[in-house]
Amino acid sequence: MKTRRLASLSLRVFLPLTLLSAAMITPVYANSFHTFPMAQRLHVGSAASPGADDVRGSRYYPMDSMAQNEQGKVGVKVFLDADGDAKDAVVEMSSGFPKLDAAAIRYVKENYDYDSAPGEKIPEFVRTVINFKLEPAP
Repeated sequence: MKTRRLASLSLRVFLPLTLLSAAMITPVYANSFHTFPMAQRLHVGSAASPGADDVRGSRYYPMDSMAQNEQGKVGVKVFLDADGDAKDAVVEMSSGFPKLDAAAIRYVKENYDYDSAPGEKIPEFVRTVINFKLEPAP
């Protein structure tokens, strides 16, 4: 009889408390299938290294490289003009895949913009790393 009352008490009291506490702790978006865009913030001297969403499936990640699962990091030296835009770029550290190296150069030339602090001189060149990484599909 005592165990029956205890079981009944646990179903009436402890189970709702457990569910309530889990609901209060779990963020609302935890089980969502949607991605929530974050405002991209540019920092002074920020590198042009793209995130996975920027290159995967975009025109910068070569289709042949994606099909062959080629991944790697490309070290790029970016030469800047007086406005901070990329005027030229060279590969300093290869990924081992010529297509990824060429894609990194193309990405930097089209997208890199050095934002200097007020009163700071634009450097002649900067170095950045472009990471080509394929993540498994969910």
